[in-house]
Amino acid sequence: MLGFINGEGSFTINKKGTLIFSIEHTDKASIGLIKNRLDLGPTILDRGQRLFRGSLRINTYSLGISSKKDLNSLNSFLNNTGLIGLKGHKLIQYKN
Repeated sequence: MLGFINGEGSFTINKKGTLIFSIEHTDKASIGLIKNRLDLGPTILDRGQRLFRGSLRINTYSLGISSKKDLNSLNSFLNNTGLIGLKGHKLIQYKN
């Protein structure tokens, strides 16, 4: 699950200063696993087909969290000392 977050997740701060974690993928079940395992509140969104380099891509699904409860749940998971941890750019995003 951590590898999936490292590969497909994103940590950002919007213009209002709100912290946001989002993840998008073509496999809704994988997003659902993360949502259920971390007991996250938001609904998984169906992003539909989107144009990419002139051709339609298959449907993607996304999950975005910004509530304090959900961010604390994600933080607890990511700070689990039994895990290897985030790597590279995702680690930099997370620390920022």
